This record gives sequence, C-alpha cells and structure tokens, in this order.
Amino acid sequence: MSFGRALHGDVLHGVIVVRLNIKKIRTSSSLIMTGYTADEKLRVEQISNLRRKWLKDQELSPREPVLPKTAPGPVAKFWAGFLEPKTLWRLYTYKVYTGGVFALTRLLIPAWVVHYYVKYHVAKKPYGIVELKPRLFPGDAILETGEVVPDLPESHGHH
Repeated sequence: MSFGRALHGDVLHGVIVVRLNIKKIRTSSSLIMTGYTADEKLRVEQISNLRRKWLKDQELSPREPVLPKTAPGPVAKFWAGFLEPKTLWRLYTYKVYTGGVFALTRLLIPAWVVHYYVKYHVAKKPYGIVELKPRLFPGDAILETGEVVPDLPESHGHH
C-alpha cells in the first residue's frame, strides 16, 4: 500500500507555506520511507530561492522611499517658522519659560513650604496650634486655677 507524496504551496499572510506529504511504502515486515524525488527537490530549491530573493527585495536602499515633495499646510508652516533657531520669537519664549521655571522652583514652592511650616508647626502666637488638653482625673490639680478636681459622686442603686 503506498501513499503518494505531493507538494502543496499555500499562501498564508504573504508567506509561502510548503507542506510535504512523505511517500510511504508498506512492505511485508516494515514501513519504508523514501526521500524526495528529483522534481520535489527542484521545487523546494526554487521556493527557497524565491523566498531569499523576496526577503532581499524588502530591504530599502538609502534613497528609498522616493516620495514627491508636498507643500506644507498652514500648521506645518507655522511650526517650521516658529522652531527655526535664533528667531526673536523663540528667544523670548525661551526667556519667559526659564523665568517661569525659576519663579516656580526657587520662589513659589519654597514660599509655600515655609508658609505651611509657619502656619502649622511654629507656635509663636497664642492659639496658633490647637493641641489636646491633658486628661484630668479625680484628685488632679488644674494648672490654670490650681483647684483640685473633686471625686466623682458615688451613686447607689445602679450597676
């Protein structure tokens, strides 16, 4: 019993896929697999050469792609003129930017940090920082007046 070997070429996403069905010959005692035929070897070699040429054709030369020059639109014209080096507009924009960065990093943020610290952490003025008063228990003396906290009245009949 023999199965014919065929060479199939399929195209899958632009790549040639080759499937080989190996010819099998069943003898009385064992299964013998024969090699490629001359036509199949030639076909495989041709396909590999074709792939090699196709891959080489995908490499672009330094002159590729050759595209025709297109006129820039209004936005592209603005940015091309705006971004030219040493134009007056660009110099003044850079000066304003660096001044803003200096004001923010060296003046505003440090002033905000100092303001926060003075407002919430320095107790120079009365009632600047509100703290919890210490707990008072029966028998303790009140610091401001000096009087002693009386004992709690004992109530009978409850728990």
